[in-house]
Amino acid sequence: MAQNLNSRKNFRAAKQARKLREITEKLKEEIRARQAAQKAVVTSETRYRWLFDNIPMGIALCRVLLDDEGNFIDNEYLDVNLSGRKYHGKNLAGMRTKDVFPDISDEIREEFAKVALTGHPLTKEVYSQKLNEWGRMWAYSLGNRQFVVITQKITEQKKYEEELVRLERLNLVGELAAGIGHEIRNPLTTVRGYLQMFQRNDQFKEYHNQLNTIIEELDRANDIITDFLSLAKNKHVQLKPGNINDTIRALYPLLKAEAFLSGHEVQTDIGDIPRICYDDKEIRQLILNLVRNGFEAMDSGGTLTIKTYYYNNKVILDIQDKGPGIPKEVLDKLGTPFVTTKENGTGLGLSVCYRIAERNNANIEVNSSLKGTTLSVIFKALETIE
Repeated sequence: MAQNLNSRKNFRAAKQARKLREITEKLKEEIRARQAAQKAVVTSETRYRWLFDNIPMGIALCRVLLDDEGNFIDNEYLDVNLSGRKYHGKNLAGMRTKDVFPDISDEIREEFAKVALTGHPLTKEVYSQKLNEWGRMWAYSLGNRQFVVITQKITEQKKYEEELVRLERLNLVGELAAGIGHEIRNPLTTVRGYLQMFQRNDQFKEYHNQLNTIIEELDRANDIITDFLSLAKNKHVQLKPGNINDTIRALYPLLKAEAFLSGHEVQTDIGDIPRICYDDKEIRQLILNLVRNGFEAMDSGGTLTIKTYYYNNKVILDIQDKGPGIPKEVLDKLGTPFVTTKENGTGLGLSVCYRIAERNNANIEVNSSLKGTTLSVIFKALETIE
């Protein structure tokens, strides 16, 4: 009987041992499954973080801050990707958008907050005076008063768009000039010839001064037509390899004389530059126009500097004056025909310069402040120098 009792005990023990092993195996499987899931989560988070940080556009996760009554306070950064951190030079997490962009209006910040509160996505172009940059921003709701903003810098694109608009205007005026310029000049030449004949006639001696005035005004009109014809896109140019320093040296005596007559000084800062391909006559006209504009912008006794240098495989010609600068509303439209700050100006001189630059495969950049204005004409170099 004792033997049977021991057998039953051994049987129960063996059964419990099997159950224990089964439970242990299940626990091990669950632990392995959880470890695999945890590893998958870590891998997924790592991949997400890598993607988040390596996308070239700025990405920010934000949260809407509301007061106790549900009124909008601001948006707070929760996380910013590597592109955003590099651009701002710091991690914005925990900062409010008003502290990062104080020049962005409350209305715009609230527009982005509504994305999280309503679930409606938003696409908006925003300009920051602090950064002097344009950005195209896409915002999407993440729920729980959170949203993501993806930002692409479009400052260069904006410049290209403005340049295209300016060129279209120039093309329109150029076509107009090519179409009617000669037709207007021909009758003016006839009228001028008759006026000169009247001047030599004794019967009109008492009107000599008046006739002179009329001829001077006809000549002024003829100069304006000449500028008009210079805007024609199809004007023939002879592009030849050469060094623009030689053009400046040849032109310098004339520039010195003009500076003296206008009560200014002109100086040169000639750098070591390679050759470019250009039309010498056209670039002479461009330099003369820019220098005259600089003289007119300065008070008496001002100094204008003509500078050339080589940078990043480009030959750059700078015309620097020490005038009061160009107003922003004019600066945005610079080069547009009939836009001028001069009382008796036509606004065609600089338009002609832009057209000449275009025909010579160059472009013009303008930097202006209260201390003066620098117009940079940028050419492609034909060769590299050390």
